[in-house]
Amino acid sequence: MYDYKEYFNTIINRFSRSFIPLIFFIVLEYIYLLKGCNMLECLLPFVGIIVTMQLANSLTNINSTKIKNMLFQVASSSYIIYLFHTTFEGFAKSIVIKCGLISNDLSFVVCAFFIISLGIIGPICLNQIFKKVQYTRFLFGLKP
Repeated sequence: MYDYKEYFNTIINRFSRSFIPLIFFIVLEYIYLLKGCNMLECLLPFVGIIVTMQLANSLTNINSTKIKNMLFQVASSSYIIYLFHTTFEGFAKSIVIKCGLISNDLSFVVCAFFIISLGIIGPICLNQIFKKVQYTRFLFGLKP
């Protein structure tokens, strides 16, 4: 007979370690932005660090090969992302502004997601090109 109590305890432990700190951080950030509480100003960085650590811990327990390969790709491109994210984000922001896409809160969120995504995906694609050219491999310290 299968012990469902142990199974549910495992699920609750995973949920509480992963999502409850994130929800707590979002609620504190919301309160801070609405009320401007000075006490939260000191607490938020520490809660943010705990949330980041918990999310990183949750990502290490993922068994999906696709997700692990994607995370490895981002990790191996981190230096190029650091160098070129502002260039790609500036390009995306200029497109958004020239096209006049921001008109309300929802369009702002969509445009912000587009800008941030291009700031990450653009340098990753650039990294793939840099790996193929010997000069840029040497210049950016990339392994063949």
